[in-house]
Amino acid sequence: MPGGLFSPKSALYPNRAQRRGLILLACILITHVYFRWYKRNWSAPEETLTSLQVSTELEVLADSLSTLKPSRFTGRRETRDRSFSTAARRSEPKEDYFEFDPNTLTDSGWVALGLSKGQVRVIRNFQNAGGSFDKPEDVGRLYTLPEGWFERHRKDIRIEQRTGVDNNQVASHHWSEQNAVADTEPESMHHAREYTEAVQPVELNSATEESLAAIRGVGLKSAVRILRFREALGGFIDTTQLAEVWGLHPEVRSKLVSVITIDTSLIRKIDLDTASVRTLASHPYISWEVARSLVRYREQHGRFQKVDDIRASYLVADSLAERIKPYLYATGNH
Repeated sequence: MPGGLFSPKSALYPNRAQRRGLILLACILITHVYFRWYKRNWSAPEETLTSLQVSTELEVLADSLSTLKPSRFTGRRETRDRSFSTAARRSEPKEDYFEFDPNTLTDSGWVALGLSKGQVRVIRNFQNAGGSFDKPEDVGRLYTLPEGWFERHRKDIRIEQRTGVDNNQVASHHWSEQNAVADTEPESMHHAREYTEAVQPVELNSATEESLAAIRGVGLKSAVRILRFREALGGFIDTTQLAEVWGLHPEVRSKLVSVITIDTSLIRKIDLDTASVRTLASHPYISWEVARSLVRYREQHGRFQKVDDIRASYLVADSLAERIKPYLYATGNH
C-alpha cells in the first residue's frame, strides 16, 4: 500500500485538531511526571514545630488578637462585647479605701480592700511562719497581691511600732475568723507564695520552675518561659541569651543576671554523627537548610572528625559556627 498505514493519506492518520490534542496530552503527562519526581527528590521535609515554638506562636497570636480594634463588625457583636465587659466589671471585687495596719488587719478588712479569700489565706500563712510588716514596702513584696494594688493603697498603710509582740500570736488572733469564712476556691496548681530575695545564687541550667519564680521580680510566667527556651536550647552558655527568651522583660533579665550562675557542663549536646535533619533543625539556632547541609556533608564525607568541620558547609558562616559549636559534638572530639 503506497505511503503506509499512517501516511497522511491513510484513514488512520489524525487530522490537525487531533494532533493538537495529542500534543497537549503529552505535555500534561510530561509535566505530571516531572512534578512527581521533583516533589520526591527536592521538596523539603514537612517541618514539625517543637512545643516551645507552638507555645511561642500561640502567645504571639494571643498578644496580636488582644491589640486588635473592632472596625467592621457592628450590631450584635458590639452588643455582645458590651455585655461581656459589663459582666466582667460586675465580677470584679469591690475595693474600699481606708487607713489600716497590715499587722493587725482582720480578714474581713483585707477582703474589703479588694483581696480574695485565697489571697488573705496566703497573708495569714506568711504571718504564721513568723513574717511581719515593718514598713509599707514589706506589703508590696507579697506575691499574692493583685497587680497595682500596692500602689493604690500604699498611702493608706499605717504601721504602728510594736515591741515584744509575737507575730504568730498576731496571726492566730485571726485564725478563728479565717476558718469561719469557708473558702470554696480550688487550690492553685502553683500555691501562691511570697517573693523573697535569693540568698544563694541560682544555677540557671539546673534551676527549677520554683527556684526561678522565688526570685522577687521574676514570677511564674517568666520562669516557665525561661525553662521552655532552656529545654529547646539545651542549656545556657551565658546570660546574654536571656535576651532571646520571648516576652522576658528587660527588668526581669537584669534582676536574673545579678543572682544567677551558669554551669556550661550541664549543656545537652547534639551528636553530629547520628543526628537527623529533624533533630538538628529542632535547635533554635539551626535552620532546616543548615541541618540538611550538615547531614549531606556527613553522607558525602563520612563522620565528622571535629565540630569545626561544620564550617565546610557554605551555609555555616563563622558567626553561626561559633554560636552553635557549644551545642554540638563529633567523634573526633572524644
